[in-house]
This record gives sequence, structure tokens and C-alpha cells, in this order.
Amino acid sequence: MFPEWMKPNLSKIIGIRKTAENGEPVVEIRECGRKIDSTVLNYLFMYAIQKQINISVEVDGYVYNYYFSEVV
Repeated sequence: MFPEWMKPNLSKIIGIRKTAENGEPVVEIRECGRKIDSTVLNYLFMYAIQKQINISVEVDGYVYNYYFSEVV
């Protein structure tokens, strides 16, 4: 799903595919040991917008939810 440079040992994030309470698919992105890098965060937003994927992103310990898929 993501490029090689976004492996957890390189990017310090973990991505998990889940289903939200409303039944929509969502990818949860969690920090692992350090604050998420702006390059990684930018890539995730662009990917989510292009693929119409909902994401939940942890930034500096806080979780933010972004919904990009079309609600029918």
C-alpha cells in the first residue's frame, strides 16, 4: 500500500487498516517513538485524497480523523 521508505523502521509510523464505527474503511496511522515527519504526513494526506481513503492520524500524541471517501 505504501512505498518502501514508509516502512515502520524508516518512517517511525505504523499503518493499520480498520473499519470505522459507521462502516467506512479507515487507515489508522500511529507514531512509533517520535513525532511524525512532515514529509510522511504530507504523503499520507495526498495519498488519502487521491485514493479517497479515510485516515486517522496521530500527531504528537493527538489523534485527528480525516474523511476523504464519498458518503453515499
